[in-house]
Amino acid sequence: MEIPRALAKATSLMSIKSRLLFGLGVLLLAFLATIYAFRRAEREQVRRLVEQVSSEGRQQLGRWLQINALPLRQFIYDFSQRSDSKPAGPSLWQSALTDYNLDAIWVFDANGQAVTATARDATQPPPAAPNAQNMAEAYTNYGVLDFYQEDATNVWHFYGTRLPHTDTREETGWLLAAIRLDSEWLTRLSLSSGAKIQLAPVQVSFARDDAPPVVEWAQTLADIRGQPLRELRCTRATDETTALLSDDGNALGLFLSFGLLVMTALTLAVRRWVLRPLTMISQSLTQRDPAPIRPLLAQRDEFAPVARLVEAAFADQAELERQIAERRRAEEKLQTSEADLRDAVELRSRLARDLHDTVIQSIYAAGLGLESVRNQLAKYPAEADERVRHCMDSLNDTIRQIRRYINDLEPDATIQPRQQFAAAVRALTTTMRELWPVEFVLSFNEAIAARLTNVVQMHALQIVRECISNALRHGKATRIAINLEANGPGAGLFEVRDNGAGFDPATAPNTGRGLPNLAHRAREMGAALRIESKPGRGTRISLHLPLMAEPTA
Repeated sequence: MEIPRALAKATSLMSIKSRLLFGLGVLLLAFLATIYAFRRAEREQVRRLVEQVSSEGRQQLGRWLQINALPLRQFIYDFSQRSDSKPAGPSLWQSALTDYNLDAIWVFDANGQAVTATARDATQPPPAAPNAQNMAEAYTNYGVLDFYQEDATNVWHFYGTRLPHTDTREETGWLLAAIRLDSEWLTRLSLSSGAKIQLAPVQVSFARDDAPPVVEWAQTLADIRGQPLRELRCTRATDETTALLSDDGNALGLFLSFGLLVMTALTLAVRRWVLRPLTMISQSLTQRDPAPIRPLLAQRDEFAPVARLVEAAFADQAELERQIAERRRAEEKLQTSEADLRDAVELRSRLARDLHDTVIQSIYAAGLGLESVRNQLAKYPAEADERVRHCMDSLNDTIRQIRRYINDLEPDATIQPRQQFAAAVRALTTTMRELWPVEFVLSFNEAIAARLTNVVQMHALQIVRECISNALRHGKATRIAINLEANGPGAGLFEVRDNGAGFDPATAPNTGRGLPNLAHRAREMGAALRIESKPGRGTRISLHLPLMAEPTA
């Protein structure tokens, strides 16, 4: 189950062209596998036929050897059964060689000594006869002497037996006869068997790879000790096998030619009617141009509707791109309008905060000063007159601030460079002290003040003004402490504490803009704001300010 699933997953990732090529490859592999199976079946059939012919040939070869050995057997039988007491002379042995078609005869006494050794051809003496011990062992094991022996030129087939005594029938010696397995003998055997027969060393193959196919079988020739001496190998070219292979080869050739023709035609057809239109469609989609598919529009096959769909898709795409461009321009205009609106809202919010933290607080401070003058007019007219003058100066300064907002919408310019932050806070507290009887305690780390950015200084000064106004108006504070110190690397701590009435931050009414303005300004300058207050315990406003890096020497 896993292999088909993996194959389906792999083909799903292929293009159509790759799938078609993959399918053709699979068909080719199937075709080759069929040819392989056909050839294998053919070889198996030939192998069985060869085994059958070889089995029959081995049986025939054994019978041929028995037939060729009949003169030897007959001679040994006839002469071992002689009943006359007259010893055989040389003329008798020569006559026996001719009558029985033998090549050599030996007669041994009981001690194994050769009494007679006669050969038919005097120019080719017989080989040395085996010793008596070997003959006795072979006779004991097999009951007869039937073995092969090899000299320098030929292989000899020996056959013999024991010679009994004429009167007592006791075994008194040995009688051996031999025929030479020479080329003439091999030729006669080949003619009678219809196969090519040759003597070969043991375990040496004469297999042939050339045509026509041959069938081989062999008969082992053993020596007197029963060890393989030579092989009598028979080789035959079988007409049946040759005809079978020829017919199968012709059929295979026709099958192969037909398969290649079908594969070629299928490949050309797929290329012409499938891959070529797919390539046109792919080029059209890749180039985003309908020109490559126009030849397909005039055809009447299945790709013509696809080409028309692609052409319509290009037209729809062009219209969609036009609409997208128009919507993008409209969105850009809308985003510009939204940005302008956000800027206007932000400007309005900033103006509201600045007016609240500067102008309104200055007016509140002037009002507080005038309220204190009313209590001093009767008893201290000179001090009252001085406070009125300070109130007028504060109101004139407020008028100038409003004019600056109207002219250029700039924020409060009380701060000049950031090194003057401490001086600006001192000036603010001096003005408030002249308008209201309050004590200010100031503590500034000048190194920390020098590392405050312009934005942090501006917002911090507005927060001081808001805190002082709230402490005087709502808390009725008589003492306000302002502190700026270091708070770890890269940070400063700015605090405003008063001894006013205090309040509960959790239950404070959210009707004014004071506390929201403090939180908004803290966010804008990246500071952490903390408000600590309890009724009757005063108020503490803490700001953890970011600092600029220290200047390098």
